[in-house]
Amino acid sequence: MAAAFPFNESHRLRRLKTFGILDTPAEEHFDSITKAAASLLQAPIALLNFIDETREWCKSAWGMEPRWAKREESLCAQALLTNDILVIPDATADEEFRNHPQVVGERNVVFYVGAVLKASDGTALGTLCVIAHEPRKLSESERATLKTLAEHAVLHLEKRQASAELLEMRRCIDEAERHQEEFLAMLAHELRAPLAPIQAGIAILDRPEATDAERAWAREIVRRHVGQMGHIVGDLLSTSLATTGVMQLNPEPVSVKNLIENALELTNAAIVDRGHTVSISVDASLYAFADPTQCSIVIANMIENAAVYTPANGRIHLTADGDGLNVFIRVADNGIGIANEDIDAIFKLFKQGKRPLARSVGGMGLGLTLARNWLSCTAGRSLRVVRASGAVASSRSAFAARLLENHRPPGPPKLWRHQPHRCPF
Repeated sequence: MAAAFPFNESHRLRRLKTFGILDTPAEEHFDSITKAAASLLQAPIALLNFIDETREWCKSAWGMEPRWAKREESLCAQALLTNDILVIPDATADEEFRNHPQVVGERNVVFYVGAVLKASDGTALGTLCVIAHEPRKLSESERATLKTLAEHAVLHLEKRQASAELLEMRRCIDEAERHQEEFLAMLAHELRAPLAPIQAGIAILDRPEATDAERAWAREIVRRHVGQMGHIVGDLLSTSLATTGVMQLNPEPVSVKNLIENALELTNAAIVDRGHTVSISVDASLYAFADPTQCSIVIANMIENAAVYTPANGRIHLTADGDGLNVFIRVADNGIGIANEDIDAIFKLFKQGKRPLARSVGGMGLGLTLARNWLSCTAGRSLRVVRASGAVASSRSAFAARLLENHRPPGPPKLWRHQPHRCPF
């Protein structure tokens, strides 16, 4: 016989799996419930069953060995459809059930009652059923008590689930606090590190006998390290605005080519300092619907990450294309790559992968967190890590930003290629 399914079957199965009860060992608490149910009705068998996609799985059995049954051969699967309680006083005399496999088969079910196990949101999970081998009737008090036992079984499940969720929440809070402490320690280091060279530069500028060359060098030192501190403070402010949703974005049709050019201007120093070669391939007529300022910063963060994690004289390759709905901007390099276990961590605030930023390059490692937050604020766009293939020799991973494509202006598309060279500008 074909199995029947509740109208909310997909939700029901998802809810069932959240309890993690299937295929678990016997437990004294549930065994006490089936024992009480059998005693209540003076019946030889009581079962606590859960119904998954294909089977009736028994968590607890009183009066027989726990076993599973095919869902299409399960009386409990039929009871599940009532979302309340199914009572069959005499299955052998019931036209609907007289030929049921559990009636004519080994179980020899004659009397059956199954109270549905319902979660607090009303989702049916399984049944607490009682079986006898002779006909009998069910009184109203027995009916009510059996339903109470079924509710007690589910209540125990939900309390256990809530306890597990609280423990996991506590673990997440502890982990977040630990990462925040690490972050603050790193922040103190990053803000303190530029002070020594700034003080040294000021001391040189205060010396009357300092030469013009020495003064120029000192001004450059002060300028560079003040800029580094400003970059850190700016990242912190932007992180606060982006994570709290205060930042206002103003999306508009914008040339992807212009976005990439602006991003290269922002990262020119990092690229030149490390002697990287940059190559670009993008459809010059490709337009996106995005905030031009913040989107350029997103791409710049992707490029800067590639520049920092790529050894000197490396190669960075940018591509952009569209599929009519989305624009995909990818940044690949031949650097150290990203380990699979670090992919989620690198986008989290107060957390980095196992290859932290070198102290010599400065910064707080907030760029990728900001980039993902900004994109998620723009029509649900995303930033993710992909495995690169063919873009750059020896490339093991790349970043891909997904933007909303805008209608292209009239005219045939023209391919814009930025030829590889040492200094982009």
